Order: sequence, then C-alpha cells, then structure tokens
Amino acid sequence: MSASDFVQLKNTDRFYLQLAEYSATSVNNLMSSEIIGWRTIVNAVDGNIYDYVNGVYKQIKPDNQLNSQEKIYKELFDKYSPKINYTVTKSIEVSATPVGDGVDVVTLKFADADEAAKYVTTSNVETSFEVKPLAPTELTVDPKNVEIPMYLVVKDKWGKTMNVPFNITVKTTAE
Repeated sequence: MSASDFVQLKNTDRFYLQLAEYSATSVNNLMSSEIIGWRTIVNAVDGNIYDYVNGVYKQIKPDNQLNSQEKIYKELFDKYSPKINYTVTKSIEVSATPVGDGVDVVTLKFADADEAAKYVTTSNVETSFEVKPLAPTELTVDPKNVEIPMYLVVKDKWGKTMNVPFNITVKTTAE
C-alpha cells in the first residue's frame, strides 16, 4: 500500500489477511482466495496454540501436534503478532474547539444510564465528558470488555436537539 493510499484510509476501513489461495475458477478464469480478519486468527490460536500470560503469548501446543489448519493460523499469527504492540495504552487529548454561533450547549449522555452504571461512573458525565471505568472490585457483573452506547447531545439556539450516537468500549478486567 502506498503512503498516499494509507493517508486516505478512514477509521472504519478493515484489513484482512489471505488464508489460502485457490486455483482459477471457471468464471472468467479468475483467481480467488479466502480472507480472514485478525480477530479470527487470534481466536484460533489463543488458548489452543498459545496462552496470553502477563502480556506475552506463550506456545502451549507443540508444532508437531498441530493439524494443517492450525499450522496456517500459527504461521499468520507468528508473522503479524510482533507488529502489534499489545501493551500500549494511548491517552487521547482533545483540544477545546469553540462551538458555532448557532450551538447553545453540547452535553454527553448514556443511551441506558442504568446499564452503563454497571461498568463506569455515570455522575457528572453530561458536563465533564469524562467516562471512568469502575475498579474490578466495584463491578457487580463479570469483568469483560463492553461496548456502551452513548449520545453527544447538541442543542441549538432555535430549540432543536440533535443526538449523535456512538459507542465507547470499556475494558473492565484487571489485566
């Protein structure tokens, strides 16, 4: 992929890895291949070929015991896993931008505050724009990664309200 192609990507674009290449098909003699996403590869190796322990994948199944499909997943995982920095957590700093002349107030709200309260603190979110996960000891449900639907609520000076939906992903596990 060229640099000019890369900078034009949207944050919703997805990339897939080629799992296997098939021979030419009977339709216009075209080549086809099976493609898979990274999550499929990780699901195939995690707990089966590798265990994730303290930030490192450790092999638990010897190479000589892998079937042909597992060998393909292991090869792809071994090739691309070092390129992923699993232990980095990034903080996002957003600088304040003045609202437009027609905007009266902007707030944030949960689609379902009762459900969100199981995973995050919900007080003062409307004006502080801060969503903080509960500590694992404060959780009333099993720890996990959860998507919480939210709305950015924009009220204009003419009395109209616009709700912009989006999801946040909260990791509530200790690791």
